[in-house]
Amino acid sequence: MSDDNENIIDDSEDCTVLVKKPLSTENKNSIVDDATQLAQGKRRVQVENDQTRLISKSNPLHNKTSEEALEESNYSSTDVTGSLTGTSLTDAINRTQQEVIGLKSKNRKLKIINQRFLLASKLGIGGMGAVYKAKDLRKVEAQDKNPWVAVKLLNEAFKEHPTAFIALQREAQKSQKLAHPNIVRVYDFDRDGETVYMTMELLQGEDLNHIIKRNKSGLERSDALNIIRQVGGALAEAHKHNIVHSDFKPGNIFYTKDKIAKVFDFGIARAVSEIGSGAISIEANALSDAASDNEEDKTLFDASLLNALTPAYASKEMHDGQDACKSDDVYALGCVAYEVLVGKHPYGKTPANKIIAKQYKLPIIEGLKRKQLRALQKSIAIDRNDRYQTVDEFLNDFLPERNKLSNAVKISVFILTAALFSTAVLYYKQQSDIRLKEQALLEEQKRIDQQKIAAEKKIQLERTKSLAIDSVNRETQLVLESLEQKSSLLKKRLDEHAFVSSSSDSLEWQLAVSRDIAELASIYDNNEPLNKLLINNSEDYLKVIILKSLNKYDDNKRALDVWLNGYHQKISNVYLAKARDEIYLENYASAQKLIGLAKQYQSDNSKITSLQDQLTQSWDAKKIKDQALLRQESYRSYEIFNESAGRHVLSCSEQLAAGGSGFNYDMKTLQTKLTLLNRKFRSMRAEVTRGNKAHVEGLGRCIRLYGESYPKQATSVLTRAKKLFPSYITILNNVTIRPFDSCNPSFAGKGRRYSCSDRLINNLTLSGPELIVIRGKSSGVFAIGKYEVTQGQFSEYCQVTGLCEVADKKNKSLPATGYTLKNIKGYVNWLNKETGFSYQIPTHAQWLLASKARTGSLDNNRNCQLNARGLVKGVRLLPVDIGQQNGWGMVNHVGNAQEFVSIGGQYQVAGGSKLTPMENCSIDTLRPYTAEEIAVTGFRVVRKVELSR
Repeated sequence: MSDDNENIIDDSEDCTVLVKKPLSTENKNSIVDDATQLAQGKRRVQVENDQTRLISKSNPLHNKTSEEALEESNYSSTDVTGSLTGTSLTDAINRTQQEVIGLKSKNRKLKIINQRFLLASKLGIGGMGAVYKAKDLRKVEAQDKNPWVAVKLLNEAFKEHPTAFIALQREAQKSQKLAHPNIVRVYDFDRDGETVYMTMELLQGEDLNHIIKRNKSGLERSDALNIIRQVGGALAEAHKHNIVHSDFKPGNIFYTKDKIAKVFDFGIARAVSEIGSGAISIEANALSDAASDNEEDKTLFDASLLNALTPAYASKEMHDGQDACKSDDVYALGCVAYEVLVGKHPYGKTPANKIIAKQYKLPIIEGLKRKQLRALQKSIAIDRNDRYQTVDEFLNDFLPERNKLSNAVKISVFILTAALFSTAVLYYKQQSDIRLKEQALLEEQKRIDQQKIAAEKKIQLERTKSLAIDSVNRETQLVLESLEQKSSLLKKRLDEHAFVSSSSDSLEWQLAVSRDIAELASIYDNNEPLNKLLINNSEDYLKVIILKSLNKYDDNKRALDVWLNGYHQKISNVYLAKARDEIYLENYASAQKLIGLAKQYQSDNSKITSLQDQLTQSWDAKKIKDQALLRQESYRSYEIFNESAGRHVLSCSEQLAAGGSGFNYDMKTLQTKLTLLNRKFRSMRAEVTRGNKAHVEGLGRCIRLYGESYPKQATSVLTRAKKLFPSYITILNNVTIRPFDSCNPSFAGKGRRYSCSDRLINNLTLSGPELIVIRGKSSGVFAIGKYEVTQGQFSEYCQVTGLCEVADKKNKSLPATGYTLKNIKGYVNWLNKETGFSYQIPTHAQWLLASKARTGSLDNNRNCQLNARGLVKGVRLLPVDIGQQNGWGMVNHVGNAQEFVSIGGQYQVAGGSKLTPMENCSIDTLRPYTAEEIAVTGFRVVRKVELSR
């Protein structure tokens, strides 16, 4: 649960937190009436016209403000907690449950934990959570005259980690074993949904830390000795059970208005330490931190030492990481004893591991005996061997009057024995009346037990029902989430197909699209799991949940149908666009096939008719031309040979479509065919030249297509083609070999979902850095590294060139730091050569545009220098992919390793590093580079994105 800080005020006298936000008179009266009367058991539910309304008795707090009313009801000595006379326990429970429901519906801000604890006021806030004063509605039902308890609600960190709940519950169980008048009683440890809480006895007073602050010269001698005697007895009792407090300090001692000292948080520090050894790291002793506002007295947690302690009160051995023992509690008790006697810490709150005893002069305490002074000094000895080993040893020397009570006790026992003897006769006379009363009490107890059993049965039924609801909710959610996850995966895959629509004429692309569409369309064809759940769970309250899930299943199916219809239209348009290209290339059969595929996906596409007409006209014109040529004998033979050459060129693309990594097309045969055409049809030189150019152009397109996957091999093929076809060198010189550009301009601004990378020409199994596409108003479209270049990526360059040292494999995911600017420029030049694209170090404007991502928001967990309240960051470099993406998908651009950027041909570093203080670590951080920072300086790369091919 959470509270708005601006709506609470702190009363320093009783540590009570009250609501400050003003309420209307009507709302104030309503809240006070409902909350106070419910807690006092003065309300009942009356059913009228099928609607439940709350009936309240007259309330003397009606005309007071909500704060005054709650406080008066909290501390009223005449708190009437009984319900209506003659009702059973079951009736009381039902009535309370109904009133809780009614009260919550009327005032949603009212906090009731586990249908039992009504939160009245906040007592304090600490690292573990907030402490509230609460009324126990079960005690109200049982007509307990003091239903008040303290409830600690644990914070968000404990909700995320179930092990924290288990460890703290075990330590709370240990505290329950410590039955001692000077130890705060812990009642229970439980949770309400995701709200984890602990219940304890409610005390009135304040912690010893505040008392010491007010008494700068120490407390009254009698009060000080009384406090030392009481808390010493509490520690001694805990030590009998082999429980060491390990975090004893004034903030963990509560002094009541009756001058009774109470020690709390036994073992809690140790529980938090055990939690720290797992996946989380938090501050310990929330209850003590809630009561103490002194930074030096707050419990600190160091995850590397797996230990929780308060530096000023922890022994030297605890600072050194040794296991806590009884002697460590003696050291803390001695420090507290000095503070209550003289008003200040004996060592000025200097941690024990930094103390040289000879350099400190202990405070002077007047009025104590020499033996007592020696006992105090021995209790705070820095070395454990020089210190008391148990609290009893210290108390026996410091407060020897504890052992002088034996004679008084003997006299009391004698007097008590005489009194008992004198009343023996009365005892026997009263036995008859006592037996009659006992019989009546047994009957009453039997009736109460029967009511309790009935109530427990009802609670068990409700619990069983709740478990069944949770189970069905979980199963239906798993079914729907599984279907939605599979649907999202297939949609993403289909979108990727659409992005590479240039391959739409390949059989592989067509089969992949058809297969994925069919699989996506079949996801919601079978709702057998939900129907089976409906059959196996006949209860009405479970059927409602399952039917709701079936309705959502149908909604998802309809939404999927809408998406598929839109995708069918998109694929239909892709086929039509490809068919238009084929018509232009006079590949009419291929165009006709593509138009047929477009009809399959959207038969009513308005573009189909016009394109079909265009194909028919063009094809008919071609046929007329062919018929005219066939009428000429000289053209008939040429067409046969020319067509043979065309088919041979077409086989090049077909071979590439069939797969394989080699270029298996026989260019020698094509050379022979073109030579034969030139020699045989010299009278048709213009037509032959035009046809041969087309064949060579087709060969060039095939080589270019092959180069998108295998650029190095395609370059060799193109060189060989130029040697075979020297007459057409101009055509072949226009063929550009470059890898397939995976950085599509349409990816711009979508880096959180889509990224791209370029394969290395000399090793196609490797790729360059992962990139995201950015579009700027002035800088145009460019791709920049989603992450910083890693040690593993830089090692590929080092291993090939031998110009730098190969990084350790265990560090391959860390940023590529430790390299000179010359090394980095060498890597960029090598990357240009290996990928065929133009890379460079980003300019500051490009880096800033990509980093701000419109909003310029920062990752709250960025790896910058921070050491506050036990939270330490910036200790070491982290892998490049750790951190939150910004709006455009960029990661780790602030903190961790600072990055090179260029400004006017000069290089500076931006974004800060792990050494940069957190307050200065931002997107706008920019400063000159110094060689001393090479270990924390990395870089990203940027390359130009082509807008058209």
